[in-house]
Amino acid sequence: MINIAKFTLLILIKEKRKHITIAFILGLILFLLLSFLILAGSIQQEFQNMINQSPDISVYREVGGRIETMPEEWIDEIADIKGIRQIGKLVSGIYRFNREENYFTIIGTDFFGNSCHEYIEKIIERQQDISSFLENDSMIIGSAVKQIFEKYNYVDQFHFYTSSGERVPVKIFDTIREGIELETNDIILLPLDLANRILGIPPERLTDIAINVGQPFEIPLISQKIKDRFPDLRMHSREQLKNEKMKLYHFKSGLFILLFLNSFLAFAVLLFTKASSLSSEQIQRIRILRISGWSIQQILVWKSFEAIIFTVITYCMALMGSVFYIFQFKAPILKEILLGNANLEPMLRISPHIRMDLLFFLFC
Repeated sequence: MINIAKFTLLILIKEKRKHITIAFILGLILFLLLSFLILAGSIQQEFQNMINQSPDISVYREVGGRIETMPEEWIDEIADIKGIRQIGKLVSGIYRFNREENYFTIIGTDFFGNSCHEYIEKIIERQQDISSFLENDSMIIGSAVKQIFEKYNYVDQFHFYTSSGERVPVKIFDTIREGIELETNDIILLPLDLANRILGIPPERLTDIAINVGQPFEIPLISQKIKDRFPDLRMHSREQLKNEKMKLYHFKSGLFILLFLNSFLAFAVLLFTKASSLSSEQIQRIRILRISGWSIQQILVWKSFEAIIFTVITYCMALMGSVFYIFQFKAPILKEILLGNANLEPMLRISPHIRMDLLFFLFC
């Protein structure tokens, strides 16, 4: 058996030109598939982490198919519904940055709540006392927003302009920490009244309400009670948000795999034809081995060894290449296929999330 293994290695080295061609085609196919699966698993995990941090129920108002603001006093009536553990005021909107033809997502929230304090202190970069945030007009910005501000030398503060032409200087308090870029990439967090002022929303008006409940099974009942009291309000549960985001993500993944399978089948036919055909030199070698006393079983063992060694080396090279491509080069092109063209490109730091069962399945 050892002699057969040595003979197999010698033949592989001797016929390296033929095997390099096949290895390149097969390795390229495996590299693309492995890269896609590893990247998809990592992004899916990031989506899951993002969704887990969202409120149990997100509430907004829709009138005649348009998103409208709601009076702040409604929140007191909603808070009276039994089963609601926490409720938060939100104002959200878009602020266009004309120099880059991009926009920022402004979110105003009530920083006086203890739950909001705890959440903000978890996501900011320098872990400083959030109470100092409220001493001046300040903001907390996402990583892509910080990058654009630094490009135009907005290091300490940025001037917003309202729809009436008023200039509003706002101090840059801190940056949202790394690791949650998919959620916070283009976000600017502001105190509630300052967000109203910049977005041109009247005081004591809200665009959204964030609700956390005591028991997850109460979400449908609480949502129905809110609908009964306020027919204009629309609810999105955390599970609905997950389904909507994953639906688009799975559509892109399925489309890529479908196109990939078409290419794979074409390459597979080519590889099979090339690998299964015996050249005159190989036929002559088998004849010499038979004359030398090798049995049919030994020749089959030799060919099996040849296939196994070739497959293992090609697979390992493709796996190492895909890991290097994803975690060193941040998966250009494939990342854009899965995430799409965002307003501000996410500075995504891909965390390792590799399913060993999938790797083993592909190898087999």
